[in-house]
Amino acid sequence: MHRIALVSKELPMPADVADALTRAASGQPPTFAHIDDLLATNDAPFVWIHTRTGLHAEFTIKALQAGRDVICNAPLCITSSAAWQIIETAKYTGRKLHVINHCSRFWRQAARELGTLRRMHAWARSAQDPGGTRFPDGGHLYGIFYPLAEALHTVLGPISSVRGSLDRANDSESLERSGHAELVLEDGGTAFLDWSVLADDSNKPGFALTLEGDAGTLTVSGVFEEEQLQVQQIETKGIEMSDPGLSKCLADRLPSVLDGAADGRLDSFRALRVVEFIDRIYTRLQRGAE
Repeated sequence: MHRIALVSKELPMPADVADALTRAASGQPPTFAHIDDLLATNDAPFVWIHTRTGLHAEFTIKALQAGRDVICNAPLCITSSAAWQIIETAKYTGRKLHVINHCSRFWRQAARELGTLRRMHAWARSAQDPGGTRFPDGGHLYGIFYPLAEALHTVLGPISSVRGSLDRANDSESLERSGHAELVLEDGGTAFLDWSVLADDSNKPGFALTLEGDAGTLTVSGVFEEEQLQVQQIETKGIEMSDPGLSKCLADRLPSVLDGAADGRLDSFRALRVVEFIDRIYTRLQRGAE
């Protein structure tokens, strides 16, 4: 059993994350709406942050500075500068920072099997608009489409340049209705990403991506479910891929990590790199949208 206190306010938690939390804490942990309330009244050594993404940086840094170890749901935050501030605070205070990333085993295998990536096209659509504002939500790539952005960061590697556009309502603080990004990869390849909310019958919700590398081609499609990519179809040419569903569940991994073991799924630096990837896209595209 680990003594954990949770910061959350009426925000749904994916089933696998909720199961990991209750098993690690041996039950439902004490829950607070704000980090200040938790730090003033509870001395649990582990603080779990499950709030809207833009609040992660403030709450995580306060917990680390108070001498607590932190578990934070991904995304880590909504800007590269805030992500680095979190990482540096953990380093300075000597506290541990764990981030609940999604399993990347399938996408790491794809990057290895495909070799140098030459071309990619991906799209993501949602039938609903979850709403939100630029603060504290950042954008849909930090929200409903984050699992795909995380996967793309894994397979694409370093990016040389970004261009594209955002379609946003007249209210400049609202989140985008759609986005289009064209990425030039450092290895010379190109990648295209399109995303939108309020998909109609002619544009079914879900996701799909096609990756063309020196060694072959991979096409993956599916839906977003429980804040994860649920892969429904895989097509390959020239390469072989394993089942994307085979992975040790989070609830089995978390206790050993809290006891000091290393685990890539909870690596904070990996989470930082995904934030940098998304932040670079939004920073470039917002220049053309404002």
